[in-house]
Amino acid sequence: MLRRGSPLAIAIVLFCAADSVAVCGDVTGDGVKTATDALAVLRSSVGDPVELVCAGEGPSDLSFWNDFACGSGSSLSQARFNGLTFSADAGESSPYQSVDLTEINDIEIDLCGDTFYFPGPIYLSPGRALTFLMALLDPVVYPFPGIDVPAMFVLYDDGVPAGALTAPPADVNASGASVLYGGRRAR
Repeated sequence: MLRRGSPLAIAIVLFCAADSVAVCGDVTGDGVKTATDALAVLRSSVGDPVELVCAGEGPSDLSFWNDFACGSGSSLSQARFNGLTFSADAGESSPYQSVDLTEINDIEIDLCGDTFYFPGPIYLSPGRALTFLMALLDPVVYPFPGIDVPAMFVLYDDGVPAGALTAPPADVNASGASVLYGGRRAR
């Protein structure tokens, strides 16, 4: 039996989501332009070893958040797309994986003995730390043809550049979100 994901996780993503583009001039990657950014640029220009964050460049870092506990058996969930596999147990996130793609397609998530499908594409913000999750939808409200258990695939920006985190932050500070609709195919 499948237990619905936390409405809080979806609310955080959808209501905290704003602009997913980094602030121009924000070379420290904290989402704001400050004197610290200017100082970092100046230090770099005189040869000091300063790492400047260039938003919009390089691979993205992706992590999978599994918000579901199964009624019986394992709550380990797997997500697959574009030759990549992410695994996370209930209430946990997978480690980040570096993904050098601009979009992902044909997403499959195995959860509690069922497989959920999301056709894509969904586009990735280059050089950003991103987390994705799945949420179940009410089939009365979201009656998709050929789908008996509707769901959505949510991808959100963790609010920091790629490489800045080893695990998703405990408090979600999403700066942008994208959604795909799909679900379990009718049997």
